[in-house]
Amino acid sequence: MITSLFAVYMTSAVIAAKVPSLKVHVPKAAHAHHLPRVHGLGAAKTTTRTKGNLAGADSFMSYVLLAVCPRTKAWWIFHRRYSHFHALRKELVTLRRLCQPVAGLQCLLRALDGALTAAFPRKRLLVTVTSPTVVAERLHSLQLFAAQLTLLRAVCSTEETKGLTHEALGILHHIGALMDSFLQAPAHLRHLRNTEGLFKASSKDDCSICLEPVGSDWSSPTLVLPCHHRFHELCLAKWFETEPTCPLCRATATHGTVA
Repeated sequence: MITSLFAVYMTSAVIAAKVPSLKVHVPKAAHAHHLPRVHGLGAAKTTTRTKGNLAGADSFMSYVLLAVCPRTKAWWIFHRRYSHFHALRKELVTLRRLCQPVAGLQCLLRALDGALTAAFPRKRLLVTVTSPTVVAERLHSLQLFAAQLTLLRAVCSTEETKGLTHEALGILHHIGALMDSFLQAPAHLRHLRNTEGLFKASSKDDCSICLEPVGSDWSSPTLVLPCHHRFHELCLAKWFETEPTCPLCRATATHGTVA
């Protein structure tokens, strides 16, 4: 059982892999500010002890990522092991085959294809998985894969369902629930469209990290925290590499809305 995200930050040393945040590949006609984005915050070595394990403790790397989904107006931090991503990818291959003959799922099929064609890190020997080079390589590739998963989730949440058959609706809802669960999207943000009144932004006009103005300019997206403070997306992503808290009041911050 995976420990809580806050516990991972507090009890494990975070290895910050210096790789660029990635955006998903979508048709040129799409507006850039509507694209899901994923930022790699680092990776933490977690040690667990299982009953009956005579060899001692089991260790694994947990990859910490920040998902930003403007289409559903939500952002959140989640963490997963490489083995979780690998198992999900295999499941998506099976789901892709099931979707192929079903009418009305063209957008879903394109999103699935995007996830399955994204670069994915290869398996490694167990003794090498904590190597800084391997960690950085995996975090880089998992960012791209997770961005495609976030897009897949958004498609399932916002896809027009009118006229779809019962079978198509069942597949759409199943994959949407699978993405919500895997990406650990907070339940109250899963089908969010209008964020007005949910997390009311503070009246402060400047990002307290870079001291530059924040606003609705798509080229500089704003993330709102549950404590009502708001910051530039890139500034907050950089801050979260150190700890998942509000830079102003230090309240724990693992999810919020996109202004």
